[in-house]
Amino acid sequence: DGAFPIVKRFHATGWLQGWRDGMRAHREASGLRRWRALGFRAPAPIEVRHRAGHWELVLEPIEGALPLPQFLDRVGPDRARCQRLASALGELLARLDESGFHQGDPHPGNVLVDPAGQPWLIDPTPQPLFSRRGRPGWARWVRLCAQIREHSSRAFRARVARAYEQARGPNPAPTSPGERARLETEARAWRHREVQRRTARWLRTSGATQVEGHVIHALNVAKGDVRRETYPSQAAAQSTWLQYARLTEHGIPCFPAKSLWLGVQPALESIQPTGVRPLELARDVRAIGHWLGTLHDRGLLLIDPAEDCFWTGPDGSVLVDPSAVRIHDGPPVPRSEPRFPEWAPRGSEEFMTEFLRAMGRGTFTAPTPHGHE
Repeated sequence: DGAFPIVKRFHATGWLQGWRDGMRAHREASGLRRWRALGFRAPAPIEVRHRAGHWELVLEPIEGALPLPQFLDRVGPDRARCQRLASALGELLARLDESGFHQGDPHPGNVLVDPAGQPWLIDPTPQPLFSRRGRPGWARWVRLCAQIREHSSRAFRARVARAYEQARGPNPAPTSPGERARLETEARAWRHREVQRRTARWLRTSGATQVEGHVIHALNVAKGDVRRETYPSQAAAQSTWLQYARLTEHGIPCFPAKSLWLGVQPALESIQPTGVRPLELARDVRAIGHWLGTLHDRGLLLIDPAEDCFWTGPDGSVLVDPSAVRIHDGPPVPRSEPRFPEWAPRGSEEFMTEFLRAMGRGTFTAPTPHGHE
């Protein structure tokens, strides 16, 4: 089909871990072969090789496949495709548990979905000796629900559990109304804590940032006008930088951060995306309702945000300027206690419809013309 093979390079930090890279590459190839022998969809390993001082695993490509979260973001409005994928995912998890070959690092990024909507397993990391992360149990349901909740609907997550149960998976599935309510509450709190942890990686070289001396650069920055703001202290600049990080990690539309300067004169550079305009409340009533509903779904609270902190993009969606707001630092706001800025048009049916839709869905999908999925 003309697609190029996928090359996974192993380059662990530290001499001891680096010495084990070859073992890890061969072990992953063996795990993929085992999955395939058990009848699971998994990319076929082509070869393990040592090249330019690094061990590499060469895999067959899965053309057009996306990690599960990105696939859900793309097809979210297509209810039929989401239903089919949820059923396939539940069946896959049941078969995987039945096989006893647990994923040592279970997270949605280790499931690829091809254009036909079929899930594939990748990265067969061995189960750590004393870890229970990948083993069947209530904690794994919470973890799975938490890690896909910002990319999926409650209905999708419930269908995954029902499909697992119907496939006679060995792990009791949370399918009753009481179990679902408890699961969703615990998953929301789990995700809130995870994002708090993940914001810390924005202060070091990571998958989100690159540190060069006294400067931290964000990766994957959007195009637009660069803004630079100075701060009286490193602590103040760092605090604002972490607000950008927290909103970004939660998938809440905002101006993207660019660089944090922690030298003699602390400063923060951010991007004002091309084509944005100031929020016009009467014109953007549904979009701001959707944005605030998404924020509440994540359990976040902005402290007295002004209307002029918000902007509207060319596609009609709302963004916030993280440097102009303050995020309340505390446990997630209860779902039953939504908080609104004083200027929010709570008397507007359009506003409340979009607020409730976003709060109930658990993912950021731009408002549709009539407020329905």
